Amino acid sequence: QEQSVQSNIKCLNYPSSFELLLRHFKGKIVYIDVMASWCKPCLAELKEYEKTDDFFKKNDIVRLFISIDEPKDWNACLKRLDERLLNGYFVTYHRPENSVENNKFSVEVEKLFVTYDEKGNFAGLSVPQFIIVNREGTIVEYKAQRPSNPEELKNQLKQYLVKQEESKKKQSQSSHQTKRGCQVTRSHSPPGC
Repeated sequence: QEQSVQSNIKCLNYPSSFELLLRHFKGKIVYIDVMASWCKPCLAELKEYEKTDDFFKKNDIVRLFISIDEPKDWNACLKRLDERLLNGYFVTYHRPENSVENNKFSVEVEKLFVTYDEKGNFAGLSVPQFIIVNREGTIVEYKAQRPSNPEELKNQLKQYLVKQEESKKKQSQSSHQTKRGCQVTRSHSPPGC
């Protein structure tokens, strides 16, 4: 008996900038996969995601798939993601035809996978590309580990989980202040302080 599987991929509206896209995930670590449905290495990596599913879920790490497929192939790309029962978010690199907004997103994303020669001429594109964005929305790894290297990827991501925990401890320690004899903490503020 065949079961119908609901997609766990959420399609995002085309953003006007990369920064605006990342704001959607503020406070979370984001693992970006720049990929295409026609790219054999990209498809091979999709098969490897299950090795990190529990780690991503436990640590609330977001997967963001950015497809460089042509508009006519967007559904094929989504189908590839659905076939692997992946979860995460999906956005396209190519601007939709009906989009009239002048935006920077495609130019900014190009920097992640397009290479140029020393004269600035197009030299090629390289996918898949894996990128890690920290909780503040800053790219911290332009050449992140691949899903096919699950232990190395987890260790790489742990660096940013640990940095977040250290930051929380420092904030907690500095948030205890004395004001007019009252102790003020972030979680509990006595009346009148």
